[in-house]
Amino acid sequence: GYIICCRKYFGHLRKFPLKNISMQTNEVLWERKMDLSAGCEVEGKFNDSVLLLVASGIHSLNINDGTGWSYEMKTNKVESFVDYPYEYKYVVDCHSNLLVDSTSVTVASCEEIVKFDTEGNVIWRGELDPEKTGRSHLVKNKDYVVLINLGFAKAMRKFKDSGRPYFAVFDAESGKKLCVHERQQNADYFLDAKFCEDTLFIISADKKEHFTVEKYLMPDGVALAKKTFNSTST
Repeated sequence: GYIICCRKYFGHLRKFPLKNISMQTNEVLWERKMDLSAGCEVEGKFNDSVLLLVASGIHSLNINDGTGWSYEMKTNKVESFVDYPYEYKYVVDCHSNLLVDSTSVTVASCEEIVKFDTEGNVIWRGELDPEKTGRSHLVKNKDYVVLINLGFAKAMRKFKDSGRPYFAVFDAESGKKLCVHERQQNADYFLDAKFCEDTLFIISADKKEHFTVEKYLMPDGVALAKKTFNSTST
């Protein structure tokens, strides 16, 4: 048996190796140096042997021998809020989920969105504004990848404003940015999205718990319809 160990120390950022340890003999079967100071999450896999980790970037990991490729990305950032007279700082995860298929993986950080092949080669990348981008969610159909920037993140056991709510549409093959729809600062938040052929449905909400389902036509993001509902009855 084996266990993959990741360690994170808050306050003092330190680097620890990723290890595969035998549960029977306590022997270290393999070890791989990796920056785990921002945490380590298993976000997906290519197959039963190769996992995809997010840890100050994206990494593939063969669980049999620890080998794989790595790409450094800024997957968290420090933000702050003021509760007079004090200012509090907190760490925000600013990476997306992973879009994984048999030939590629796509992920967004607070500075870029990147599509890789299974060997870690960059197929395409697009720059993102780190001042506006925080925790995000990716959805796709056969033609388009859409980045939904939520506008909030969970930090200090609470939800905090982070970045600005917007969605951006990219060509799935070339990575060309086709459109961006941005909300006003803290006007509302994006919660989830789903494709139905070439139409995109997005659920948004404001601070007064008014929810809206919005419908957009791809690739230009033309607004087709919206319906508002109250969460207390739905």
